[in-house]
Amino acid sequence: MHTDKRWVRKAVAEHPNTHPDTLHALHTDEDRDVKLAVAEHPSTHPDTLHAMHTDGNRWVKQAVAKNLNTRHDTLHVLSTDDDEYISKTAKETLKKRGLL
Repeated sequence: MHTDKRWVRKAVAEHPNTHPDTLHALHTDEDRDVKLAVAEHPSTHPDTLHAMHTDGNRWVKQAVAKNLNTRHDTLHVLSTDDDEYISKTAKETLKKRGLL
């Protein structure tokens, strides 16, 4: 999405009807809040979430770890993250999905 308006990109990423392809296009946005909204969105594709799991922002990584669409292999990687909140969140998500 090509706009200089951060708030527009964030609103698009938060909208419940935003298509997974649009969310994918926004997953590398320079704004943390936009990426966080993508990571939290229930329609974000598992491959997009996988691509986001190495983001440098801990809040984005934790949101990926919490999203029920995150691939199990990604969750297993995040469950060993050095950040205890990220690893704990990933383990909780694995448990919710019956994978741990």
